[in-house]
Amino acid sequence: MAFDPEHPWDLFLKAAGWPQYGQRVGFPDGTDTADGITVGSNPADKQVIVQLDKKHFNPAPGQRVCFYVLVGSQDGYGPDHFRPVAKEAGPWNLGGAENEDAPLVVDYLWPEKGVQEAMLSRYGGGRHAVLKPYCVAWP
Repeated sequence: MAFDPEHPWDLFLKAAGWPQYGQRVGFPDGTDTADGITVGSNPADKQVIVQLDKKHFNPAPGQRVCFYVLVGSQDGYGPDHFRPVAKEAGPWNLGGAENEDAPLVVDYLWPEKGVQEAMLSRYGGGRHAVLKPYCVAWP
């Protein structure tokens, strides 16, 4: 999987259940920190709650911001802590991939139906699925 080359990421948030490796803020220079991020949940409302300190992200009202929101299956021993996706499901991998070039991402949050499925299914033959960011004006 790859990101749209016209929209590289500026800030990376990892929101997984394990604080040791899953609650991180990453920066394009390769550094990261656990400082300023809190990950929690509200099971009754089926919510994952990510709080980020304004020192890392504080856009002005009306500023255009773009997001990539990736969802995968957490695996503490998998690549980037994601469970691999293969053609057939196994004890330590998900199934359903068309071939071995499958992205580790099983869902990509996008408001319009069918768009994320199309983006995630364009891979194979050494070619990666390329995700486009979802952009909004910050409230």
